[in-house]
Amino acid sequence: MMHLLRWRNGVLGALFAALLFASCGSQRQLADSTPAWVTERPAMPGYYLGIASTSKAQHPFNAAEVAKSRALSALAGEISVKVEATSVLNTLQRDARVSQRFEEDIRSSSQEDLEGYELVGVHETDTEVWAYYRLNKATYDRIKAERKSAAVAVAAGFYEAGLAAEQSRDVGSALDRFVRGLSALERYWGEVNWWQNAAGERVAVDQACLIGINRVLNGLRLEASVSEVELGFGTHYRGEVVVQTLLEGGAVPNLPLIARYSRGTLPHRKVVRTNGDGMAAVVIDGFDPGVRRAELRVNIDVDALMPELPGLAVQALIDGLEAPELLVPIRLVEPTVFISGRESAFGGPTRDRALQQALSSALSERGVRITDSEAQADLIIELTSDTQQGGQGQGFHTALLNASIQLMDRNGDLVLHKTMDRVKGVQLSWDAASQAAYTKASMEIRGSFLQEMLESLYQ
Repeated sequence: MMHLLRWRNGVLGALFAALLFASCGSQRQLADSTPAWVTERPAMPGYYLGIASTSKAQHPFNAAEVAKSRALSALAGEISVKVEATSVLNTLQRDARVSQRFEEDIRSSSQEDLEGYELVGVHETDTEVWAYYRLNKATYDRIKAERKSAAVAVAAGFYEAGLAAEQSRDVGSALDRFVRGLSALERYWGEVNWWQNAAGERVAVDQACLIGINRVLNGLRLEASVSEVELGFGTHYRGEVVVQTLLEGGAVPNLPLIARYSRGTLPHRKVVRTNGDGMAAVVIDGFDPGVRRAELRVNIDVDALMPELPGLAVQALIDGLEAPELLVPIRLVEPTVFISGRESAFGGPTRDRALQQALSSALSERGVRITDSEAQADLIIELTSDTQQGGQGQGFHTALLNASIQLMDRNGDLVLHKTMDRVKGVQLSWDAASQAAYTKASMEIRGSFLQEMLESLYQ
């Protein structure tokens, strides 16, 4: 019995030892199969490295592709952009939008532009996938230099075309070429991008394009044919301002301009282009009745001159460009009105001039000057009115008023003719009924008639 017991214990001990040895061997084999770059980042000064992993639980169908994409992103992130002090980007640092857009563009495009990298390895476990890329720094510098050289050549072509257009005062073409030249080197704005011209001079070509843009815009001048616009009834509050555009003292043809002014309730905007002599006529009209002052504001339509380019940083730069502005005050002179009238009641003279007083006070309130001299008036109002008996009953008397109002200019030409027919007034006597009819007509004059009359002055 004791022998049997010792034999069984020996067998169990051997089995346990075998299991323990197998387990240790499996762990050593697993540890040996895990690449060193998974547990510790390699030290390789001559390379850019990109190592990343992804969870199979989060990406059960494409974990390997996601891991590789992340590794490439990490590789691109290794390539930092160092902004040189004399670069275009440093010049634009004052504009935070341009700098931000530039950095966003670089981050989004770096992975797309990578070349010469190699996949060192992919490691997969039950739960994760790892990927490892590397890029030789010397290879990257060579590829980048080749690309940059090609971009500089393109930018230089645009720059020279911009200079030629500027010399001929073709502002639209000059700005277009300078902007395209700047855009061609957008990826290298953090560096100084040298180019040698035909005279052997070294030129930082993207800086030269930026300087060209500012030189053209700052060199433009807008001049108006008048220092102030004065509009009156004689021209029905219409006028014209001729704007002259100049660059270095010479006329600039085919330049788009935006003219803005307030008509009263709403602002008005017009787009005009300069002719071959660099001139554009801006017509001013359509003012609301009662407007006395406004301002004409003329700007160069920079957006219309600029090309549509995909670069976000270039677009942010264009949005921030400023061009000269022209301001011309507008003064609208109120008309002078002379009122003559003959107001009657039942065919005889009235004790007061109700309609004439209503007209005079209402026009004065709306900024129209009333004069006692017909010779000094811009407009003449002739008013005739009379009442007639309309009937009576149960102690009430009804008066009916008919009136004619004519608005004429100083030449006697009719501007507006208004009639009021059978305006009813009801009171306990004929005189009171007539006065009631005049009161009712006066209210109508201060309302719809006055508005119609004022509108006619501006048409």
